[in-house]
Amino acid sequence: MAGHMCCVGVSSCVAAPPPTFSVTTKMNTKLASGHEVEDMSEEWLARMEQEQTLYNKGMVRLRPGGWLYPTLFTKYADAIYNYKVSLKVTYVMGMPRSGTTWMLELVWTMLHNPDLNQRGNLPIFIRAPHIDFDMMLDSKTIRSTENPQQFTEMFRQMCPGKKVEDGVFLQISEALPAPRVMKTHLPSTLLPPSLLQTTKLLSGLLVLPLNS
Repeated sequence: MAGHMCCVGVSSCVAAPPPTFSVTTKMNTKLASGHEVEDMSEEWLARMEQEQTLYNKGMVRLRPGGWLYPTLFTKYADAIYNYKVSLKVTYVMGMPRSGTTWMLELVWTMLHNPDLNQRGNLPIFIRAPHIDFDMMLDSKTIRSTENPQQFTEMFRQMCPGKKVEDGVFLQISEALPAPRVMKTHLPSTLLPPSLLQTTKLLSGLLVLPLNS
């Protein structure tokens, strides 16, 4: 059996050797998108931890597609899939580390010029939320690279009465005035079904390996 690639973090993929042990446990969840969820086995997680740091609550694989995500994604998956998109929402989509944040800033500036002073001083993750980033807050390394407290403080200011547990970034995106810009690394099958027919602009990024 040939080795396989596992993309398990926001910035890295590792080449995993052929498994000689149980990789997944029983499928026990079905998402609104129709995907079934497989819990990755403790043995698989321990093996992967030898290569890189993972997540406190483990990981899952979605079928069909075979995508690996932090287990916490399943908490927000249906809300993301059922999100009501409109012509006033612009999605910036792309693979991790492909330049999406740079493109996000560019698109946001184009849509809000010349009124940049109203929100231009806010962090980009507030002006143009990464809607699936809540799952990354379960990373064992998040506190060394990000500031979750900063996220929640701004959330409470922008979304009074809302619960952090229901997802910070998707709710922030709902609270933003139009035109809104949102970022995602998810495949289209995990996003709202009406996305391609409803959004005003859909931005995709393709980066050649030699340029990365």
